[in-house]
Amino acid sequence: MSHNADKGFSVLTIALVIVVGILLVVIGLLINRIGPLPPGPPAPLPEVEPPAHAGDLKKIRGTVTGYQHNQHLDINSVQIQKDGDGLLSFEFRPHTASLVLSIAQIGNEVEIGYNTRPNDEAIGYHLHTVRDIRSGKQVNVDQLPPPPRIPPGKLAQTFTVIKPEVIKDSYGGIDGLQSNGKLFHFKPEQVEDIQALIKNGHNFSLLAINRGDQGFINIHNDEVYLVISITIDNKTFMIR
Repeated sequence: MSHNADKGFSVLTIALVIVVGILLVVIGLLINRIGPLPPGPPAPLPEVEPPAHAGDLKKIRGTVTGYQHNQHLDINSVQIQKDGDGLLSFEFRPHTASLVLSIAQIGNEVEIGYNTRPNDEAIGYHLHTVRDIRSGKQVNVDQLPPPPRIPPGKLAQTFTVIKPEVIKDSYGGIDGLQSNGKLFHFKPEQVEDIQALIKNGHNFSLLAINRGDQGFINIHNDEVYLVISITIDNKTFMIR
């Protein structure tokens, strides 16, 4: 009796193995027929302003008189004085400031290649090239790619900041905290939900990464740090 039961169990086991083998073969055939899955969509490319064609640029000559900055206190505009036209300002992307100022030093006579770019309030002049009249040296800011959002190879550091100056944009949004030669930078939309806490706070603990030399020039020559998190009253908020 036991011998017959073992024999029946062996037959059942063999049958199950055969069925599983057939299923694996069928699955393999189906996979080969379907082929590999198509690759996913490519990652979106960073938004970079297309370079202006040389023939599309207007040219103007004048003497460099000063610079202007954006709400993050980074230089993003050069001012020149031209006889008959008064003082004119030409904007550029802030990470190209070092390149522009290598030519456009105050007092230098320069030739600027620019085009016009309307915004919500007025017509703006956008700088593409700048040439030193005396030396002939010229730079094209369109050839400089935008920097990475987070500098590679930089380690995050922790800072305790007491009663910093709150940096705001023209709409009252908070752009950063300034203290003892350091500017801790974030964008207003990143701290929109905690603006009141920041404005009313006194002591802050910040986790931040040094922005380093990426072509930016801070108007006060502050060291600029990109904030990762901010702690207020023992509550930590992630920024980026």
